[in-house]
Amino acid sequence: MKKHIVGIIAAAVFLAAAVILFLIPSVSISAKDESEFTVENGILRRYNGNDEVCVIPEDVVQIGPGAFSGSKLTQVTIPANIKVVGTQAFYDCKKLSRVIIMDGVQTLGMSCFANCPALNMVDIPASVTKIMPGAFAGDTGLSSLALSPQNEKYFFNDGVLYNSKSTELVQYLAGRKSTYFYIPFTVEKIDRYAFWGATLLTDVRISNNVNQIPDHAFSNCVGLTSIYLPESVRRIGAYGFSDCVNLYFVGMERSDVDIAPTAFSGCSPNLTAKGGVDEENVKTERQKAENKAISVSSDRVKKTDSSSSGKKKKKEEDKEDKNTTGKVKRDKEGYYAFPSLPGSSSSKGIEEDENLIGYTKVSGGNALVLPKKNK
Repeated sequence: MKKHIVGIIAAAVFLAAAVILFLIPSVSISAKDESEFTVENGILRRYNGNDEVCVIPEDVVQIGPGAFSGSKLTQVTIPANIKVVGTQAFYDCKKLSRVIIMDGVQTLGMSCFANCPALNMVDIPASVTKIMPGAFAGDTGLSSLALSPQNEKYFFNDGVLYNSKSTELVQYLAGRKSTYFYIPFTVEKIDRYAFWGATLLTDVRISNNVNQIPDHAFSNCVGLTSIYLPESVRRIGAYGFSDCVNLYFVGMERSDVDIAPTAFSGCSPNLTAKGGVDEENVKTERQKAENKAISVSSDRVKKTDSSSSGKKKKKEEDKEDKNTTGKVKRDKEGYYAFPSLPGSSSSKGIEEDENLIGYTKVSGGNALVLPKKNK
């Protein structure tokens, strides 16, 4: 009898040990998965993993600012339990190509998917009622959105996202293939960062109902060469056309437009901006500005060539000097060069300033301000 009891106890101990051993790997995996996310009070503060695909925890109700910025994700599904995708949440995810937003998500924060060059597919459900400025700015691979037909707040057509009444232009997708765009007459407002980084765009016609060019609206549109602002436009905001390095003419029908000091920061040094220009003679004025730009550029080419010849001669002299003294002496030389595209640098922290879309530095710094005059 005692032997039987001892046998039963031994079997029970063995079974318990087996169960414990079986559970240990499961606990280890769970801990590993959770360690990839920093979650505080339902807000996902940071994704710490290196996977190309991840599953967002079910207890998350909000993705915080910059939570996935710069990650190696190639695709992501944002589940229905998440209500808000925060500012710059997926900013600068270079490999991100597919985003599926499930029905239940309500808000897409400022610049949340900005500067993701590989992004080419985005599903937006009916539940999304708020898309903040610059949500898809600078996404040069994105030319279309899969917007649910049941969405009552937004309307998408020909590469451009509007509000449902088409009175507000929310986002011009940088991947849109056309080089020109005529803003519909129904549009009264252009959002900040609306055209940011649309590198293919060369010609834009502003609607007569638009009263201002907001901050950063056309920043980094490097293909833009000229633009005409109708009588309705009364203000150009901060960095409105910044880093449009090939912009050489801005014609304004009004002569009293309020222009922010940084509106043309980093633009071509040959830029000509003129107020009191009627649409009928804008072509003539634009041609004059273009001829002036070509003339100035030609002079720079000559000076650059001259400088290059001087450098070549200096190298030959240095070579001779090296043969006799064993030392190379080089004098500093100034030379002319064409303006290059502005560089960019990344900050370690996430800037939560709503006036910034990212970390692109503004080159130049020269501002063109027209005196206010009554028309």
